[in-house]
Amino acid sequence: MTQSACGLPYLRTFQCASFSRATTLFERRDLTMEDAVSGHKFKIGQSVNYISGPFGAGSASGIYKITQLLPPEGNDFQYKIKSLAEPHERVAKESQLDRAA
Repeated sequence: MTQSACGLPYLRTFQCASFSRATTLFERRDLTMEDAVSGHKFKIGQSVNYISGPFGAGSASGIYKITQLLPPEGNDFQYKIKSLAEPHERVAKESQLDRAA
C-alpha cells in the first residue's frame, strides 16, 4: 500500500492545481469526514440485506438497518449496521449489502 509523506495510507488521490503530489484525504484541512462518506449507496436508517462473508456465520445474514456511514476501505465503502435480533452493531462493506425488499 502506498503511503503519504506523513506515513498514512492514501485513502483517495485527487488532482488539484495547488497540490503537485497525491495527498491523503484528511491531509487537506478543507476536506472533512463528510467528504469521505459522500459516495455511499445506502443512507442512515435504510434497511438492507446483509450477506456475511465466507468465514462469517451464516446466521448473521439477514435484514439490518444502516446506523452510520464509514470511510471506505480500499474501493469498498463501509457501514455500521444493526439487527433487531442482536445487541451489537456490525461493520459491513458495501459489497456485502443489498437493498431490502
